[in-house]
Amino acid sequence: MYTPAKLTKKIGKESITFWFGIGAFHIFCEQRKVKLEEIQDEFTKDQMGSLADILSAASNFNLLTNNEPEKYTRYNAFVWIEQMTEQDLNDIMNTLSKVQILGQGVAGNQKSPTASRGRKK
Repeated sequence: MYTPAKLTKKIGKESITFWFGIGAFHIFCEQRKVKLEEIQDEFTKDQMGSLADILSAASNFNLLTNNEPEKYTRYNAFVWIEQMTEQDLNDIMNTLSKVQILGQGVAGNQKSPTASRGRKK
């Protein structure tokens, strides 16, 4: 069973569509040189880097499915994270938590994390 999740966010002056699915996780795993079952460990070890990598992977996967070339890097994603509101980050994390590949949630059995930045936008 495979349940992808798509989400579009306006970030700065651009609308970015994130397609969290098997293609995005494949790109993420290739970038980080890990297996699919190690994704949760990557987020535990390097939360911000992993978040940036999955955001760039999901946005690039969306481009690829539309026959457009990849153009985003983890550094673009770091800028997006800085520009996002707490609600934007929560929406992304909630969407990401709904993805299932082979009947398993990629986030494991943990509750969906929520963003807390200490500031409101």
